[in-house]
Amino acid sequence: MADEQRCNSFVRAFHRLRGDQGDLFPRLRRRFCEYGAISKANGKTWMFAGVAVSSGVTDMLAGAEGSPKNTIRLQHVLVWVVKGGVWRLPLRQATRLPL
Repeated sequence: MADEQRCNSFVRAFHRLRGDQGDLFPRLRRRFCEYGAISKANGKTWMFAGVAVSSGVTDMLAGAEGSPKNTIRLQHVLVWVVKGGVWRLPLRQATRLPL
């Protein structure tokens, strides 16, 4: 399935679940969620040949555009790969945790 078809399928499913009126992409383009301070609560990084894997908990301020920001806590896993002498982040996964 082409990326555009996959994306459209996701958006249709998202709208069915959320009842939104088709404004997801415009909101994403204008960054409808804003972030403030980010602090690492804990974590560990493992280094391999050309790869780094980081896992831990991060607290950050986040909220809707133009509104007050609240602290959220995320458990994250990051996979960094060095390619052509530049570190890139091909995989990021985060799950929201209770404070």
